[in-house]
Amino acid sequence: MIARLDLPLAIADTDAWDDYIQRAHNPRCNRVSRFTTARDLSKLYNEKPHHLKNVVMPCVSSVCLTSDIWSGNAKEDYITVVAHYITADWELKKSMIGFKLIEVSHNGINIAECIASVLRDFGLLDKVFVVSLDNASSNITAMLTLTPMLAGYLGFDADPVNANKKIYHVVH
Repeated sequence: MIARLDLPLAIADTDAWDDYIQRAHNPRCNRVSRFTTARDLSKLYNEKPHHLKNVVMPCVSSVCLTSDIWSGNAKEDYITVVAHYITADWELKKSMIGFKLIEVSHNGINIAECIASVLRDFGLLDKVFVVSLDNASSNITAMLTLTPMLAGYLGFDADPVNANKKIYHVVH
């Protein structure tokens, strides 16, 4: 709950938190320190990508991606990459596989490299079926850059001239 609601870790050190947890969830629950909470959240944060990389994604035959860039409160820009896929049990799932600080300009080549880096990390370069980006002009260049890298899944010729025509129809 602390992570999902972006609550301060110090909330776990309050009597109000104890009352809530004991009344709503478990009357026998004992308080843990914010340091224990931080350690547990860090462990969870580090285990999730490992599980996705080594257990989930090897069993997935194709993914659809969405990605976006936004500015944080500290005037820093971030890019996320979300994989949408169907499990062996025919369940539609989505997982954020990339959340990166962008320390370079938002040109199409840099955007493509950030996305490609995430795909390489998860072993998904040859499993991408669709990429959905917003209508920023730099995303056209990003897709032109990504298309040859992602062409293996559909087995088509990654000719940039023809790829440009395909992307144009998808974006517009």
